[in-house]
Amino acid sequence: MQASTQAPARPAPPVGTVIQGVPTTTPSQITVSLGPQGSEVITIPTPRTARDIDALKALVRDAFYGDRDDWKRMIFEQGAAAQRAALKGLQG
Repeated sequence: MQASTQAPARPAPPVGTVIQGVPTTTPSQITVSLGPQGSEVITIPTPRTARDIDALKALVRDAFYGDRDDWKRMIFEQGAAAQRAALKGLQG
């Protein structure tokens, strides 16, 4: 009995790009959870045009950057409280 001295055959290297090997899908909608514990849920169709993207930006801006006085006051108070806590922490 004679031992084989030949190396095993290697498979041919793949041809093409990685992207070509990954199936592509486009989601039909985007769901975003906002608020404490995701209490606010927004579901929109996937943006496909510049107008759709602008509408999505406006939706997010309105959700996170309200222009109401009570919202601005709440954000200011949260920032001031964080500043006081940081200064207290620096005092030891």
